[in-house]
Amino acid sequence: MSSVTVIGTNSQSISLNFDSSSNFALASQIVAQINAGVAAGTVVTSSDVNGRPPTVAAGKTGAYYQTQTGTLVMAYGYAIDLVTKPGAAIVFGGSGANGIGYEEVLSSSGTDMTFNASGGNGTVVAGGGTNRLAVSGGNWSLNTGNGNDVIIASNGADTISAGTGNNAIQLSNGNHFVESAGNDSILIGSGSVTVDATFAGNDYIQGGSSNLFFVSGSGGATIFGGSGSDTYFGGELSSGKQLIVGSSAGNNYLFASDGAATLVSGGANNQLYAFGSSNQMLRAGSRNETLSALFSSGNDTLSPVPAMTPFTAAVAPTPLSPPRATPPSRQAIAPMCSRSSTAKPAVAS
Repeated sequence: MSSVTVIGTNSQSISLNFDSSSNFALASQIVAQINAGVAAGTVVTSSDVNGRPPTVAAGKTGAYYQTQTGTLVMAYGYAIDLVTKPGAAIVFGGSGANGIGYEEVLSSSGTDMTFNASGGNGTVVAGGGTNRLAVSGGNWSLNTGNGNDVIIASNGADTISAGTGNNAIQLSNGNHFVESAGNDSILIGSGSVTVDATFAGNDYIQGGSSNLFFVSGSGGATIFGGSGSDTYFGGELSSGKQLIVGSSAGNNYLFASDGAATLVSGGANNQLYAFGSSNQMLRAGSRNETLSALFSSGNDTLSPVPAMTPFTAAVAPTPLSPPRATPPSRQAIAPMCSRSSTAKPAVAS
């Protein structure tokens, strides 16, 4: 556990603890700027032990110590909230109501913070605990620790780092970047989403109508692409299982990790690649498919688009002729084909 300390106005200091090294590093940068502003006289601090926050003079920025207040609406002129209240704490920010338009919220490891902002821009860094963050509009950097957190972001360009733990993330509209380090469930409504799961455990994703770009690491992944177009790059040393179903819109690019994998096309014009020494399954979509095991040394199964032939129905007897049965023609069914790493790419059209 690492800590940072703000030396406030009149030497009124406050310390916050962080259970994540990356969040500690980010908080250290923010606190260094706050301390520099206090020293320069451009940042003034106030604590809830002294009652309601006083008015901030023009040209200055307020930093508030939330040590015992359960629910706080960030006041005009205050762009910084430092939360050490034990247990549950609620912070309402955003919308530019503070007159500054950018906010920085830090919470200590003993705080379970709920943060809500409709608009505005800013950075939220949680020291740990179980957090609930919801932002709509604006550009936010949302960073939680090693607890089980819930993050909701929409209508903006947001960067999300949920930390370890079992996290739930819901995204819609805008352009979002997610750094996954735990076992995350990500539900996407629309927009464009990039997920860096290099250090993740096992992620579960529903793509909705978004365009998804996913980079895997050593963990596993289950992805249902939805109706956008998806790109999946598996990790080289992955030990987790992968079930990747491309979007129904087609134009998916799916490259397996070095582990057990099933890649399933959606729509048309897809590219699927097996990789590594595990036995992997690649299944084509409707047409114009590329299935390749050239990068694999395992015994992979490549399933092309089933060949279809017209079906001839039985001829019904006429009233003037004796009953006569006409057998239907046989419908061709394409076999599953197993390919090793020496196989050339199979192109189905």
